[in-house]
Amino acid sequence: EFERGAERRGRIWYIVNDADLDDWPPPERTRFRDRLRERARLVAEWPRRIVTDDLGVKVYREDP
Repeated sequence: EFERGAERRGRIWYIVNDADLDDWPPPERTRFRDRLRERARLVAEWPRRIVTDDLGVKVYREDP
């Protein structure tokens, strides 16, 4: 789904919880992480760990 939205022009914001990405199928997860690394930049991060759960959130911005 992220690729369909990314086809549009304009700024795209991604709000990511890395633990949620673990539920994605490996090929899609890899493509998404590659896209973040290559096209977006990390603009904010709120780390939060409760016992064994990673509840941290990262915000990325992709500019056209």
